[in-house]
Order: sequence, then C-alpha cells, then structure tokens
Amino acid sequence: MPASWYQVDPSSAKAAEDIQRLVTANPGLKPIFGSGAVDLASTGIVFIAVETGAGAEPPAIDIAVKPAVGATASDLPLFESAVAAVYKQIGGVVSGTDSTTMDGQTVLQIKAELGLPGIRSGRRVSETQDLLAANDSLYVITFVGDKTDETTIESTFKLLPESPSQSD
Repeated sequence: MPASWYQVDPSSAKAAEDIQRLVTANPGLKPIFGSGAVDLASTGIVFIAVETGAGAEPPAIDIAVKPAVGATASDLPLFESAVAAVYKQIGGVVSGTDSTTMDGQTVLQIKAELGLPGIRSGRRVSETQDLLAANDSLYVITFVGDKTDETTIESTFKLLPESPSQSD
C-alpha cells in the first residue's frame, strides 16, 4: 500500500479504535462502516485501506474473502451475474467486465457505477471489483479511486501461501 494510506485489519484487537480514527479523519466514510469492526469481519472483510491525505473523497480498498471450496479461475464468470444482481439491488450498474491477472492469477475485473447516500456528496462512484479464486476461497478486492492508485496497488497484491490448516 502507498505510505499515505491508513490500513485497518477488522479482526485485530485495535480494529474498533482504528476504524473510529479513520471515520473521524474522513466523516464521509461513516455510512460504509456499519456497526464497526465486528460488522465488517462478519461480511468477510479482512483488510481495509484509505488514502488519508485525499480530502473528503478518499480512494479506498477493501478485501473480502469468502469460502469457495474447489473454485478456480474457470469458475469466475459464474460469479458475474451474482455481482451484477447485488449492484442492481443497491442502485448500481455494472459498466463492464474484463479478465486480467494479479500475482500470476487470473482475475475477473468488474467495473461498476453506484450512488452511495451520504457519501461523495450523493454523486455516482466508479468502483472496480477484482474477483480471484485461489486456496479454496474467493477473494473480492474492491477499489474506489484514481486509476493510477488502483494499478499500483494491484501490481503489489500477493496471495499468502496456503496455511497447513487450509490444505488438510
């Protein structure tokens, strides 16, 4: 992550404090964080980072991990319609999809536009979701912000090796 980005691990002991610090510095993010760290962790979010010096509309990234036993890159198109349905449910629309790579893995990249009440002055937000299947999991990397930041962050993304407990 770029040095100016504030990172939060929703499962850490200091997650509630980190989230409160982030919301205090960026009040427009308050609607995103729901009930705080417990709420985020329950949705599978394992990582959040926000550009702290970007003013009222900071670029942000979050990573969610969902169980997907046996899922491979060839399964990624199966998730596309489900993602489009979720965007539609929240007032968004998928504007395009593409196949790319991150850390040597095939990724389904979904571009979407959505409006988030109370965030970004009610304007529509461009969002990118990268879906990656590995280690019996579906990784959903969501990015809002400048394309340059997105490209930089994507180029540094690394999957951690599968732990022994995952491979048993």
